Amino acid sequence: MKSNNNTEFVRASAVYRLGGIIAYPAEAVWGLAGNPMNINAIHKVQIIKNRVDDKKLIIVASDLYYFRNFVSMAYLLENHEMLSGWPGPTTWVVPASKSTPRHLVARDGTIAIRFTNDPSVKQLCLFCNGALFSTSANLSGDKPIRDYKQFMLQFSGAVDCVISGEVGGLANPTPIRLVSNGEYIRT
Repeated sequence: MKSNNNTEFVRASAVYRLGGIIAYPAEAVWGLAGNPMNINAIHKVQIIKNRVDDKKLIIVASDLYYFRNFVSMAYLLENHEMLSGWPGPTTWVVPASKSTPRHLVARDGTIAIRFTNDPSVKQLCLFCNGALFSTSANLSGDKPIRDYKQFMLQFSGAVDCVISGEVGGLANPTPIRLVSNGEYIRT
């Protein structure tokens, strides 16, 4: 498989702006991403995954500034435990800001965010000039996909753009922790 290049990222940024779905190799599995501010893109990914609406998506960014629409920047900068492991593969569940679009906020008022250092995801955020919603590429309830060929067999016709490359070295999807008490809800 070829490695990703700027042409793919330019195309992906156009797909992002138009509310489409981008597939990309993430830290451990293939992911599906789009513009978190576009509710139609979120509905599309839920249909692709056959996923219920009440299960929220992770917001991924390559710069803390990209979280400004979702979380209080003061809150982020004051949370030393969270910042000490970032950028990195840990997703944190944090209080959403009052201005966060409701379609991204869990019933308890939280949102899941990850400040990534994955090269493909960083490039994608840079070309899109913002945060992405992200979810694993799999049908709801199935195991996430780690293999490019398996991904293409199952999802190539369902997404608008594919960033080529290999998934990162993590054996499992990124861990998720609650910022309120540090508890892991996915290891």
